[in-house]
Amino acid sequence: MTLHHVLASIYKEIVKAQHDAYDYAKGLQEQASDSLFPIPIAKATDVTLAIHYAHAEAIDKVAKDTLNTPLFKKALSRETHHIIQEGIQVFFQYIETNHKIKPEEIPLIKKTLASGKLTTYLVTQIIQRMDNEYQLLTEAGLFNEEAYIAIVNSCFQNEVVRHRDIQTLTVGDRELILRKLDVILQDTLPQIHTSFEASMCESEVTQHIITDAQQLKGLPKEAIQQLTVTMKVDELLNIDVTN
Repeated sequence: MTLHHVLASIYKEIVKAQHDAYDYAKGLQEQASDSLFPIPIAKATDVTLAIHYAHAEAIDKVAKDTLNTPLFKKALSRETHHIIQEGIQVFFQYIETNHKIKPEEIPLIKKTLASGKLTTYLVTQIIQRMDNEYQLLTEAGLFNEEAYIAIVNSCFQNEVVRHRDIQTLTVGDRELILRKLDVILQDTLPQIHTSFEASMCESEVTQHIITDAQQLKGLPKEAIQQLTVTMKVDELLNIDVTN
């Protein structure tokens, strides 16, 4: 048991008791709707609690690393934007070099790619699919690299290489383009893993405590601490804690 759990249980019980008191008074009022006598109601305004506790042995400490998901997703989006942008550039260079498009079409295509709309769309699709179809993390708590690579390849194929409006430009050479995309991916993965490590929060140590009266009796007096909590029932967020 932790101090957090103790305080949370106390808050819940106080709120529940106040709620039950209101319900009881409301029931009395409904039963005596014709009565001229006022219905009494009990309302606690200030509650002060003194909690005696002692820290458990160090072996009961629990340490864990947690991922700052919004921070990592921001970094992942940035790196994905780089991958897709580079991949589209490779694709454009390929169809331009191999005369897959007419010279007069080049300025328009360059302008379209420069707008970044396709890149932004693909990045959004990739991050959303990571959320909806896969877990961002593996069971071991690591970045799900395998799923990420699969989604990037799938989105790039569907929206660029095999897109219905331009797929005729890549017939016979799609694997070559995708291999070049994979090189970009592999070159960027180390930076993604670095961002992942940087997004890990510092270890949180949860200290378990002893609150059982019988157990506390068997401990040295100097090992027992007292926590005084004063709260207002109407404003449970305004808690004055004195240790």
